Order: sequence, then C-alpha cells, then structure tokens
Amino acid sequence: MKLSEGEKLILLMLTDLLNPKGQSSGINPKLVQTAVTSNQTWMLDIEYDTGVPLPEDVSETIDILDMWYIIEDVYAKLSKEDKAILKEQAEPFGDNVGFAGFDGNHDNHYGIAHSLIHDMERFGSFKDRYLNSHSQSTLLGYRRMYSVFQDIRSKLGNRDFTVADLVQIFNARNVDKKAA
Repeated sequence: MKLSEGEKLILLMLTDLLNPKGQSSGINPKLVQTAVTSNQTWMLDIEYDTGVPLPEDVSETIDILDMWYIIEDVYAKLSKEDKAILKEQAEPFGDNVGFAGFDGNHDNHYGIAHSLIHDMERFGSFKDRYLNSHSQSTLLGYRRMYSVFQDIRSKLGNRDFTVADLVQIFNARNVDKKAA
C-alpha cells in the first residue's frame, strides 16, 4: 500500500479519534500508527487483506518464519533416536534446531520479522527470542534451506516431515561449510 505524506497524516489523526471509549471498530489504531510511522505500510496490507502484493522481502521473511515454525514443531515431536540422527547427519545445525533471527545490520528481514512478531503478533513462538543473528550469511543459508523445504513440502501429501527431510533441509544450509 502506497500512502502519500498527507494520507499518512490523516490516518494518524483518525487513529487518535478511533476507539475513544474502548469500542471495537475492527481497526487496530496502534497497528495503523506503527505501520505509518515506521513506513511499513505492508503491515496494513496483511492485517486488512487489501489484496495488494507484498514487497518481495516481506514475502520472503514470512516464508522463512513459516519454515522455521514448522521445523521447530516437527523437531519437538521427534524421538530421541531421530534427534540423534539429525545431530549426526546435519552437523552443526542438527544439534541447534531453532530460528536464530536475521542480520540486523545488512538487510530488511530483521525489521520485517520484528514487526511481524511484535507489532502484528504473528509467529508467537519467536516472540521472546533475540532476533539478531549478527551474520550476513544467515539469510543466504535460510534461502538455501527454504528452496529444499519448499520442494519437500510440495510432495508431502498428508504426511509430516521426516528426520530425513530435516537432514536435507539443514544440509542445504551447510553448503558453504562442506565446500570449505
């Protein structure tokens, strides 16, 4: 959603007028204010389903967060034996299964993830985590993982991810380390 500076000001003033007595209007004034003042109006496109295509980095961040949400859920359900297999076959990430955030200094994904998790209250399982990985290579690894994840996911049918699937996904992240 593209807003002119005048439209932004009008929205901010309107959100101040909304909800004076706690009545529910279906509009979240705080979210509108946050989206407008942080120039992240894509949040409004998601929250109010405007049909406007999301910026590429927003879509990619959502895809990566979704992938990690699923990976962590599947990992939590694995047996001790399967966790040991993952640890051995997807070293070093098979022993450290958890979303580690994005680099807060070199791309927009960190800020987008923060807005999704904290302002929009999505992906709640990541809320209390430190989301800055401090590594530019993190996003590249996530992209490689997501490519494999998406391919496997499209072929799952009614089954869940297996430990072998997770090994493939994590080893896609490890590509640089194995080549070295």
